[in-house]
Amino acid sequence: MNTASEQARDCNAAGMRSPVSAATSMRSTVECGSRSGLLVMRRLRSTLERGIRAIRTAAPPLAQALFKSVREATWRSEKCVPPMVFANCSTSNTGAECAKSCQTLDMHCYSTRCISGCVCPPGLVSNEKGGCIPEDQCPCFHNTAAYKSGDQIQLRCNTCTCNKRKWECSTRTCPATCLIYGNGHYITFDGKRYIFNGECQYTLSQDHCSLSNSNSTFKIITQNVPCGNMGATCSKSIKVFLEDYELILVDDHLNLAHRGSDSEVPYRVRLMGIYLVIETKKGLLLFWDKKSSIFIKVTSEYKGKICGLCGTYDGNRNNDFTSRNNAVVANTEEFGNSWKLSPTCADAKVYRDACSLNPYRNAWAHRQCSIINNEIFSTCHPHVDPSRYYQACVLDTCACNTGGDCECFCTAVAAYAQACAEYNYCVAWRSPTICPLFCDYYNSLNGEDCVWHYRPCGAPCMKTCRNPKGECQYEIRGLEGCYPQCPKDKPYFDEDDMKCVAVCGCYDMDRKHYPIGSIVPCKDNCYVWNRPPPQPDGSSVTRLPTACRCPGPRPFLIQCCPGRAPPPSYCSTFPPPAAPPPLPLPPPPCHRLLCLLSPLC
Repeated sequence: MNTASEQARDCNAAGMRSPVSAATSMRSTVECGSRSGLLVMRRLRSTLERGIRAIRTAAPPLAQALFKSVREATWRSEKCVPPMVFANCSTSNTGAECAKSCQTLDMHCYSTRCISGCVCPPGLVSNEKGGCIPEDQCPCFHNTAAYKSGDQIQLRCNTCTCNKRKWECSTRTCPATCLIYGNGHYITFDGKRYIFNGECQYTLSQDHCSLSNSNSTFKIITQNVPCGNMGATCSKSIKVFLEDYELILVDDHLNLAHRGSDSEVPYRVRLMGIYLVIETKKGLLLFWDKKSSIFIKVTSEYKGKICGLCGTYDGNRNNDFTSRNNAVVANTEEFGNSWKLSPTCADAKVYRDACSLNPYRNAWAHRQCSIINNEIFSTCHPHVDPSRYYQACVLDTCACNTGGDCECFCTAVAAYAQACAEYNYCVAWRSPTICPLFCDYYNSLNGEDCVWHYRPCGAPCMKTCRNPKGECQYEIRGLEGCYPQCPKDKPYFDEDDMKCVAVCGCYDMDRKHYPIGSIVPCKDNCYVWNRPPPQPDGSSVTRLPTACRCPGPRPFLIQCCPGRAPPPSYCSTFPPPAAPPPLPLPPPPCHRLLCLLSPLC
């Protein structure tokens, strides 16, 4: 009987023959491999496969048979790890080529040839870790990440829960978003992208679009000015008309240009990171980064009812270029020019590629903007296409040639980061050398109040002096910027003084802030009803000739009420004192001042 070494030499000699001889002696070779063991078989397999490749063109059936015999001989020499079993193509038409795993359960398999191998027994599937589990124990998958049953993820405004390998998601209709950023980049509510560089005031969006209808409840206007000398323009101020209120956003500030007659202000202003947020009670939100980016969100109640540079919001981006005359046009400049407010403004011209006009900045712009395509944003790439944002970044970085280079670049990257945040992918892309935000500026010099930090994903609704209960009508996610972590003894964030406080001041009807103890101007002469010190009738009266005073560390709703002749008028607190001065007739509507001094307010 031959020894194992002799058998190995015989097998190697058989493998070194010509390809045709090797094919002819296939059966004897396989038997030799079985006797000499797995090690020799693996050596022979590589030799045979080289020979098979040489004869594949001349004799494909022979090559396929040889592959199958060698593969099956190798599988027979290896044991499947329980509970896996061996699927043999010699006894069945189905092998391991269509074996089900947790990731392929819902996929149909098209088999071109049988492949023998280890598979899970019926009723079980592979868990991708070498084991077998029941189907209902498989995890859910989202972007290649696995989630076990009961886990939740957020997809825009909807929550999805993993249940027996299936996602069960809420069906809320998410607000639509219009984005204007950088040098004339627009993305409409329905997702149409275009570049428009006009130097004038333009209507971004409004409702009640009929030419004969003047009952618009909101209108948003942008003032576009040149950015650089390449013909690009960007938004530098925003006008917001809400019913009969007019707000102007310019130079990092919100100014009230005109207040309405309604005693209840139809909007709320919040500071969230780098953004100033205006939210209304009727489903309109505006986010302004205090530079050149504006996000406008509207709820579904405005669907099909709005118009302007942000489009029609009817689910059809093909008619987003609807002009002021209600005609659908194909040309970007014709569409944009139709929405300018002043006919004396020059019409916008066709956009010129700034990188071709500034070739010396082209390479630098591509290098800077490559961060959008880099690994740092890789988790977002499958959900938000980076190519269009990258192109916009390069164009803007080339165009900003009169200063503000970094602002143009940073605005473009921040726009992509915010688009990723819409899908719950917050990316910490800023660094000390790339568009830094110096949040430490707001911390105290002695380090005792180190409460400010940069948050790329924003923060939940906070308790602020303008919102002492910390209740927000709309859930807003992913607004990056500097946020404070207020301590328990100073639970309220004062957005005007940018610090955490224990007691807030007062706000008048125009939302103007007054520190505690300051004089709040009123339209008429007033009395102020304060609690301390008590009078015999349980109240205390302070007469001020021309103003009302914030009444101290208690929640009060001060009402400055115009009196009837003869004067004086009076101001009362809420809750009221024991008894205000008797009046023969009910007082007219009051000009109210809201003093926010505790969560009870």
